[in-house]
Amino acid sequence: MDQREKLPIMRSPLAAGLALGLAVLLGACTGRPAESLPMTPAPPSRAPPPPVAGAISIRFSPEGAAALGQVAEVVADATVSGGAGRLRLWVDFVAPGGTTYQRAGAEVDALPAGAEQSVALSVPISGTEAARYPGAWTAVLIGPEGRLASASFALQEVAP
Repeated sequence: MDQREKLPIMRSPLAAGLALGLAVLLGACTGRPAESLPMTPAPPSRAPPPPVAGAISIRFSPEGAAALGQVAEVVADATVSGGAGRLRLWVDFVAPGGTTYQRAGAEVDALPAGAEQSVALSVPISGTEAARYPGAWTAVLIGPEGRLASASFALQEVAP
């Protein structure tokens, strides 16, 4: 008997594909069971950083200056806490009438929860365009997620 007579002949590609698939499936069923993988614990989750909080206070330079012509600069002392990484802060000095006259910015590193840090930002007054705007001003402290605090101050002309 010839060797070709012992093997069945696959006459169509579809039948050959089905036979191969069946052989693979049966081989998978008769193999050793898969080893179970050890459970790995989930990595510890980090608490989200505390939100950025801030406060702002105003002082005139030189100290004791009160009249518009005496104030060399207005200094906004900003205190911030919370956050993570590097924080970008701004103080908008808003002139009477509501227009931002100047924006001053600084970058600080976030500190551990509960720790505070201060940064001083200023706007020159004497000899600048700002000296032409007497009245109520506002300094607005802005953090990474928006407004944090504000403080009002008055630049008044002295009557002769």
